[in-house]
Amino acid sequence: MTREKGFTLIELISIILLLGILAVTAVAKWPKGFDLDAAHMEMTMAIRYAQHHAMTRQFTDLGSAWGISINTAANEYSVLQRGQPCTVADYCNRQLLDRNIDITTNISGDSIWFNGLGQPFDDGDNELPACSHITICQGADCFELQVSPETGYVQEGSCP
Repeated sequence: MTREKGFTLIELISIILLLGILAVTAVAKWPKGFDLDAAHMEMTMAIRYAQHHAMTRQFTDLGSAWGISINTAANEYSVLQRGQPCTVADYCNRQLLDRNIDITTNISGDSIWFNGLGQPFDDGDNELPACSHITICQGADCFELQVSPETGYVQEGSCP
């Protein structure tokens, strides 16, 4: 009598059942917050991009400064030259990932302008206060970005 090699129906169903249990466990433990992390990185890059423009575009005075203007009501931002319409197509009225991301800031006028040295100023041409921040939230989860008043350096974290 020859015995055929292979798996029985019971063995196949057992394996499929175990794979299903593993898949459900993996989905339940999948990390959350990818959208919020991406929004945090996007805002950081947009601020640095505006600073780069100010330092490389023949800055003459604060009237021609480059910066980022944040519209907290619409949860969007624009990178533009002060007093000019937005011309950087990828950065005009841009929403962070077009999802439930809320942006708030404690910066006067909700705009940061940079001079030719990369130093940040607010809408009133004043240096930023020591604890200038932009908060990006999705539900109860939030990231806070600090903008250094001396250098314009952007980093994650809340003010001390």
